Amino acid sequence: MSLLKSFVGIFFLITLVACSTDSNEPESMIPETETTQDNDDDMNDDDDDTSNDNIFDGDVVLSSQADVDIFTQEQYTEINGSLLIQNEDPNDPIVSLDGLSSLTSIEDTLRLFELSQIESLSGLENIEFVGLTVRIFNLPNLIDISDIPQSASTQNYILDTLPNVTAVPSFEEHTSINLFVVFRLDSITQLNVFPNLISIDNFFRIDNNENLNSLSGFQNLTHIQDSFSIEFNTNLETISLWDSYQGNQFGSFIIKNNALSNVDFLENITQIGGLSIVAGDNDQITDISLSNLNSIDFLKLENLMIADLNNLNSISNIRSLNIRNCNLVNDLDGLSALSTNNSDNDGSININQNDNLNDFCGISNYIINNEIGSFQISGNLFNPTETDFTNGNCSI
Repeated sequence: MSLLKSFVGIFFLITLVACSTDSNEPESMIPETETTQDNDDDMNDDDDDTSNDNIFDGDVVLSSQADVDIFTQEQYTEINGSLLIQNEDPNDPIVSLDGLSSLTSIEDTLRLFELSQIESLSGLENIEFVGLTVRIFNLPNLIDISDIPQSASTQNYILDTLPNVTAVPSFEEHTSINLFVVFRLDSITQLNVFPNLISIDNFFRIDNNENLNSLSGFQNLTHIQDSFSIEFNTNLETISLWDSYQGNQFGSFIIKNNALSNVDFLENITQIGGLSIVAGDNDQITDISLSNLNSIDFLKLENLMIADLNNLNSISNIRSLNIRNCNLVNDLDGLSALSTNNSDNDGSININQNDNLNDFCGISNYIINNEIGSFQISGNLFNPTETDFTNGNCSI
């Protein structure tokens, strides 16, 4: 069920981005007759013999090997639209993209969908510019993606259900990106990407990569607009990222159901939008080192084997606090610096099912001095009400 939820979540997020950034793309269903078209302004008829550009004006949909072969006869160098390549003819499956090697530029989006016989991206190696998105979905026999367009102009990458791909390029040219998704690449064991990236303008998601063991890169990252999510990578043991990410009030980190023993890559963060750490069956997180963090919008800790929250003692500003199934925690003294909620929304306190938690005095001042819109404390060894806090009754 977790895998299905994650897949649905990714599909929903990708659909939203596609609608907002790829409005000129053809629909996923290939029009029956759209393969190639005559170009009335054929560049070959131009009197300027110095130009080698041969531009296709519009979107291109290739749904069979015959379509690919016919299109490549024209040796187009540019497409002023999107290129969608997707098998639709079971009697003529696409087996090679080599004929597309004349292409150097795609104005909008490059999409490769359900090409069951493609093993590499050979033929795409000369594409130097993709204006919006590169999306590769469900190529079960694809092994090598080294020829994927890596121009810094491409702001969206979606690599989805590529079970035999063994390595992902580093994308060294990028200093900013809108979104990046790696989902169900079950043969990759390590991911070292974006060494020069400064800004993630939307979200970054590494999700359901069964054999991924280590994640590294992002040495220069300073800005995450939406979220950086690492979820359901059941063998992911090591995350080694930036040295001193400073963050901003918008970005958030979501770490869920991996195989981590620590989250030390977060220890130098001073301010972020939110942090959600949810341990799964393979996680052995026994400590959270966030002693430099002073401001956060939401904090969620669930299923962790931590003994206390003492390394959270610098957090003074928070809107939402959620602690669940952290059964070794006895008290909330590590949160005693909490004092303010600087957001425009009321605070939220949800602390539930922590078997040994009996002392809530560390958050008394915060609850007394701030408007709390959602208050739920239950299933702990002691469960004070808001009135209990007001009356000083915050522990057994």
